[in-house]
Amino acid sequence: MTEYEQRILKQMEQSLYCPVCSLLEEEEFSMMANLQYDVTHRPELRETVTEEGGFRDYHFRQFRKIASAKTNVLVLMAMIARYVQPGKQFVVHCRFCGHLDTYQGRLIEAISFMLMENSFRTSYTDHRGMCKRQLESVEAGLSDEPTRGWLKEVHRDQMLKEIPYVELVATKSYYDTCGFARGSVYRTTEKFLGRRG
Repeated sequence: MTEYEQRILKQMEQSLYCPVCSLLEEEEFSMMANLQYDVTHRPELRETVTEEGGFRDYHFRQFRKIASAKTNVLVLMAMIARYVQPGKQFVVHCRFCGHLDTYQGRLIEAISFMLMENSFRTSYTDHRGMCKRQLESVEAGLSDEPTRGWLKEVHRDQMLKEIPYVELVATKSYYDTCGFARGSVYRTTEKFLGRRG
């Protein structure tokens, strides 16, 4: 079993949210937390980030939220110093996007492979599954038409499982419902939209 397969199974045991989105969020936060420390204490890395153009807008905003004011100022000062030079263009090669795209691709590959195993199919059926966006990525990589059909059917069934919980939240006070029912609002929203960013 690959490292990515292990991560997916562990995530599915811990949470009913889309395992790919959840793992991407964890990876993104971990990467940001490490980078914000490193750019503060390692000027050469700060220079590399500046040469890359910083981060795309979403990741810049996320980075700004978790990094200290000092770290944000150090990065911004380095970027200003670089881009006020004549002839320098502002082109962003966001290291977060590049890394996360690769990571997502590996997770999608792992799920595609795992779907060929009956034991994983059972676990996946009992879970709440993936969001629409990740599901479409997995489907695009599947050459086996029966597996694609099965995956679509399971996705519909997983969404139908949320209806009683969503209805419960709609008919009672949000705080009078159990945490699992309240979570249905987030799980269902995620099913349609996937992760932020």
